Amino acid sequence: CARASRTDPFTGAAQSLVDQITAFKVPQTQAQTQLSQALAQYKANPGNLGAAMPLLQTFATLGKTNEGVAVLDTFLTNTNADLGTLLNIANLYGQFGNQMRRITALGAAGKVGDRLLSNPATDASTLLMLATSVYGPIGDQQRRLLAANRAADVCDRLLANPAADLNTITLAAQAFNAVTDVNNPAHLARL
Repeated sequence: CARASRTDPFTGAAQSLVDQITAFKVPQTQAQTQLSQALAQYKANPGNLGAAMPLLQTFATLGKTNEGVAVLDTFLTNTNADLGTLLNIANLYGQFGNQMRRITALGAAGKVGDRLLSNPATDASTLLMLATSVYGPIGDQQRRLLAANRAADVCDRLLANPAADLNTITLAAQAFNAVTDVNNPAHLARL
């Protein structure tokens, strides 16, 4: 064999290829172990998006888009999902490259948002999130402006308090910015 390596010019290249394949197998084995662990964690608590996150990250790393989308589908069909969960699901669909399901998730978030929008106790942060992260991306300008105006109204009341803190002022600026129409002097007056 030592004699063959002196006469065969491809022996070094072949050994290099074997070394590369061996090195490639190690990360694959680690990924499979990680996948098994993440799958076990998810199966132990299938209704918890937080428990599914390691599995979704592993699917993304391994390029298993269809599997990741299938897991997300289970959460999208959960009728008890809150606004934050639905927005996370929409973002994850986008990361998996499935824009149709992303829009579906945003639509589901919009239905939750409608309940929040009709609730007079909904806080300015939630109203602003509805305007910018739900209604804006799905192209519902009427509800986007309604949510942004409600957020701005809540902020007007909060700013009437002389002890308003920096977070309140920042939130108010974002809310006012979301409803600002440079062609409308009433909107500019709020700024």
